Amino acid sequence: MAPANSIQVKSPNHQERRDPRLRNGSKSTDFRFNPLQDKNFIKNNEIMAGLALGELEMWIHRFIGKPSQIEEFEDIGTWCNKSNARVYFMNLIFYNYFGGLVTTKSIVSNQVMITRKAASDMVDSAVEIGIVEYYSDKEFRATAKYIEYYLSYTRLVAKSYIPKLTKLLTQLNAINNVPNAMETFKIRE
Repeated sequence: MAPANSIQVKSPNHQERRDPRLRNGSKSTDFRFNPLQDKNFIKNNEIMAGLALGELEMWIHRFIGKPSQIEEFEDIGTWCNKSNARVYFMNLIFYNYFGGLVTTKSIVSNQVMITRKAASDMVDSAVEIGIVEYYSDKEFRATAKYIEYYLSYTRLVAKSYIPKLTKLLTQLNAINNVPNAMETFKIRE
């Protein structure tokens, strides 16, 4: 061990560099290149994120109108794949089921942004195929069979979406780490 008198102590008044995000830390005087402040770097990340998002959305869209990939629930999966409105409905009733929320034809019409008649027809056909069931005069919920289908669908998505989502998340994280990102991108709630 070194003798106590040979240890050099830095003076607290002579701090050379501190991380500006540290509590009570002074601003850094290190002005090295930061890619997150380079406008071209930011624009390229936005372009790459847009391409990754577009690739994911196009990949998802190609299943609309196609038979289900899950043989066990082919009837339900094929019904859900018929249109974007049905895909939205599929997610809405799953979410409402576990969220403890009421679902009615009016809610479907408003949320899916379709006419009341189209919502009524969609719900009636969903009842016929066993996706939803009424538990009061106007309120319905997802059936146990549908919940099992949706969980199988979730497992399928987990296997097939991960590479595309990883690429998208990488780009989105880069965009989100841009200084002042929260002020630059105002998001409506």
